[in-house]
Amino acid sequence: MIHKKNGKIQHTLICAYLVPVCFIVLLGLISYDKASESILKQYEESVYATVGTVATYVELMCNTVENKANEIVSGEEVKTYYGKNIGKTDSKAMENFRAVQSILTLAKGSCDYLSGYTIISELGSNLSDVSQKVPNDAYKQYSLKEDVSNIGNKGIWKGKHPYLDDALKIPQDTYSLTFARKLVKGHGYLNLDISLTSIMDILKKIPNDEGMYV
Repeated sequence: MIHKKNGKIQHTLICAYLVPVCFIVLLGLISYDKASESILKQYEESVYATVGTVATYVELMCNTVENKANEIVSGEEVKTYYGKNIGKTDSKAMENFRAVQSILTLAKGSCDYLSGYTIISELGSNLSDVSQKVPNDAYKQYSLKEDVSNIGNKGIWKGKHPYLDDALKIPQDTYSLTFARKLVKGHGYLNLDISLTSIMDILKKIPNDEGMYV
């Protein structure tokens, strides 16, 4: 009888201990699930915020380049040289040409994310920031190989310009995007390149909530 009574007591004590333990384990599982959901949600929000910030930076950069391109082709010096002075070689036309060179050089120097520029013209002198001489038939070849039918006066963004890369020995790993648009006067095209380094720098400088870098 004593043995059975002790057994009942032990059974009762074990049950008494197990019930709160089970509740504690259950509470822990529920808390873990809720904490996991909260952490996952915070992580997703952080990723979305980071991607949104990157997109805003890149959009601002692209808008600046587009505005710069429009400013260049709409400027009086560029319109005059590729308009009424196109094909001329007198001193006044040469002075005009040097002014156009200065405008392009200044444009690149004022935007540290511009890696290069090129103007390809049917009759006027071609211009580029690279040392490689632009071929005499550049306008014809560019028109054939660079899908110029889609460029228009508003311009387009492209991932690369294969003809210019080949003709001017421009490494494709030096730029990430290029903006191309028609000249306002004369038959020709302006290309402005955004450097690959500038895009990579944007990605590296934007931390997420965990203190990591994209």
